[in-house]
Amino acid sequence: MSTLTSTPTSVSTAPYHLTPEQIAHFDAHGYVVLPRRIPADCLARSRTPPTK
Repeated sequence: MSTLTSTPTSVSTAPYHLTPEQIAHFDAHGYVVLPRRIPADCLARSRTPPTK
């Protein structure tokens, strides 16, 4: 007999883990803030208006 869990096995090997507080915030608000997860150069490009 197998036991089901709410957390997939692959989560334990992921490079980033959500804290219980982050999960609760996501459940309540539909989003979660992940500090330092997007590289600075990518953020800078996304904040620059496109040129024509």
